[in-house]
Amino acid sequence: MKLREIQRRVASEIHVNVNMIRCRKDKKMVNDKLAGNFVDELVMLWDYADELRLKNLGSTIKMIVNRVTSKPPPHFKRFYVYFEALKSGWKKGCIPILSLNDCFLKGLFMSEMLSTFLSFLTTDLGMENGFGYIIISDQQKDPLSSCLFCYMTP
Repeated sequence: MKLREIQRRVASEIHVNVNMIRCRKDKKMVNDKLAGNFVDELVMLWDYADELRLKNLGSTIKMIVNRVTSKPPPHFKRFYVYFEALKSGWKKGCIPILSLNDCFLKGLFMSEMLSTFLSFLTTDLGMENGFGYIIISDQQKDPLSSCLFCYMTP
């Protein structure tokens, strides 16, 4: 939010006139607090991943970050969790069809996110060769065109 917008909203919503210097200082204070919260939350995410590894043996937990500088904190990129109970249950009792929600198929990095997710998932499910599995998407309205990958059993 621009400083003029902050000044205008403070005047209209709480009926106080503030100068631009005060707006600049308060905006910096809020941004600094938010940055601190992100650092704290990233630390908690590492702790959460460690706790998942301890309590859910055999589960896959991957956290991907970018290290822009050698100094902490890194920039969070992705978090992938696949619980062992779900993994073994799907392998034992489900038909080999995966349906992807359109959340993976939106945004600037859609192909990168989708390919990363599918590579983790195929490894977890032991379907590296792809035979016998169908992956569909809810992105298409026509059911025949929604089939992203169709592999036939040899």
